[in-house]
This record gives sequence, structure tokens and C-alpha cells, in this order.
Amino acid sequence: MPNVNREIDKTHLSIDVAEQRLFLHRDYIAHCFRWSHIVKYLLTRRQYRGKHILDIGCGKDLPLPRLMYSTMFVDFKYTGCDMNKLTLHPMLQPAVDNGKIEIELLGQTDASVIKDLKFGKADIIISFECLEHMHPRICRRLLANIYELLADDGVVFISTPCFNGSAANNHVSELTYEALGAVLEDLDFNIDSHYGTFISQRDLYTRIKEDEHLTKLCHKLNDYYNSEIFSVIFAPLYPELARNVIWQLSKKNKVRKFKYLKDVKTPWTSNKDWMELDA
Repeated sequence: MPNVNREIDKTHLSIDVAEQRLFLHRDYIAHCFRWSHIVKYLLTRRQYRGKHILDIGCGKDLPLPRLMYSTMFVDFKYTGCDMNKLTLHPMLQPAVDNGKIEIELLGQTDASVIKDLKFGKADIIISFECLEHMHPRICRRLLANIYELLADDGVVFISTPCFNGSAANNHVSELTYEALGAVLEDLDFNIDSHYGTFISQRDLYTRIKEDEHLTKLCHKLNDYYNSEIFSVIFAPLYPELARNVIWQLSKKNKVRKFKYLKDVKTPWTSNKDWMELDA
């Protein structure tokens, strides 16, 4: 059964554990691709120099700033926020000592109630795999607070599973695809784009069964990749079918794409208090 008796779950997904097992589950493969997507966005638009990045649910390993620094990114401010205790990763210490990166770590902190940040409003806010670990009421409060913490011309990246009738045991409340899209727009975000990060093979093959060429391509790739890897390859094409989606949001050019939350099919989340998403 899902972890519905907690308001916040502090599960931590560690790359070190994955390396020890010599096996990467689709959750971590998708995580790696999400981080690389952020780095690609920052690199192609030169969006990192002098910018303030707020990473909500950053993880004890601090994977995003480590990836950025290993990709030669410097001259940015980073705020890491997590419900777990945080310490600066040794890899990042020289960059901080040399003034190449400014870092603030907010460990054991509920980001849904933060009002002020050391580096001011965030230019880029990232929250990967957090919403499903909190009660619907806290989830909405966090999303509303993200809007307040975001600079007027800033961008947000959020990823979370899409509830499809079953939820992971450590997830307090998974949201449906339609409900999350609706509540984001209800809170005045514009959905600039969104992509699936992993998808079930059954749903994929059902969608493409009329496309002979794509079906053959899928079968060919499936001959080589295991299901964990295969599940992330085509997911970006079909966010509405994906088991997990990454959303890119802003405050600009608002165009409604989803219904209002009150008009979305219920239940909106896997939690028994799903109606509090609209609290």
C-alpha cells in the first residue's frame, strides 16, 4: 500500500547504491536523463552564468551541482533544499573555496514554507521526484510557493510520477497527469513544454501499433536494450501516456492547455485526501 499515513516521506535515491549493485533501475536512468536535460538547457542558452538555481529535493548526494561543475559550469549561485540533512559534497568544496560557485544548503527544511532565500528570487527552480512524497495539501502549498520564489522571467522544471491506479509504496500521493497539469495552470504557471521520462512498453506499443516503421524500430531496440533502458527512450514523445513526466513552467505567455482542476476526473491523487489538492 502507498505510504498514505505520512505527510512527507524522506526517501533518498542514491547513485552510490546503484553503482554498488552495478544496475541502474529506470527510475535512476530517468533521473540521469532529467539532470542532463537541465544541463543541456543551461548550456544551450547560457542560462547559468550569474544565475540563482534553487534545487528543491536536491538529495544528499547533490547530483545536479556536481554534474554542472563536472561539465565546467562556474559563476552561478546554488541553493539546495531537502528534508534530509545536507552537507557539502567534497567534489564541490574546491569550487566554493575558490569562489567559482556560491552554495547555500537548506537541510531538514520544508521548501513549501520558505519565504526568503539568501541569493534572492530564483532564476531556475528544479524539483525532481518530490511532489509524490508529500500530502496533497503540502504539494499544493509547495507549488504555490515555487511560484512566489521564482523570478518573473524564471523557469521551473518539475518531475513526478503520474498516478494510473497504482502507486509506489514510498509515495505519499501520486498525482494524475490531468490533475497536475490543471493545478499548475490554476496556480498561474504557464506550461511551456513537458515530456515523458519513462513509459510502459504495453502503452507504447498500443499507441504505435498502426505505425509499421516505428513498431519495427521499437522491436529492434528492444532486442538490445533491457526493459529499464527501453522504457525511457520513447517516453518524451508521449507525456500523456508516460508513467513519469517532466514539466517546464514559467510565468509568461499563459495559454490554458488543461481543464480547471475542479473539472478533472477524480480522484486527483493516490492519497485518500486527494481533494485537498484544491485546498
